[in-house]
Amino acid sequence: MVTEDFLRNELKEMTEHGFTSNFVMLDEEPVAIIDYMQRKDGFVYLSMLMLEASKQSIGLGRRIYAFFENLVAKAGGKTIRIDVVDDYEGNVLPFWEKMGFVKTRHDRLTWGEKESGVCVMEKGV
Repeated sequence: MVTEDFLRNELKEMTEHGFTSNFVMLDEEPVAIIDYMQRKDGFVYLSMLMLEASKQSIGLGRRIYAFFENLVAKAGGKTIRIDVVDDYEGNVLPFWEKMGFVKTRHDRLTWGEKESGVCVMEKGV
């Protein structure tokens, strides 16, 4: 479950690792969080785009991602990479495929004591 404490911790950890974190606001309320790192060579790692559950399935995620991709391109971004956790029911692989991402490989990642399967995906900007 995503709580205020989770979001505070996420922002702190991502900042410590050199990521940029942003809240997406709608009617002065946060509805999404996006974490990414853009290198000088144009490679962008999108660590997370998390949309509030009540705002899903209405096209908002597509609009947020399109806005993000446009900003990345204007800043010299060439390739965006994401690691999509894919070993749970209701995963978001279809969303990222609709956004034009292509699977490049499958991997296993460990967060704390939890290990998950991830699909590594990339898209040229």
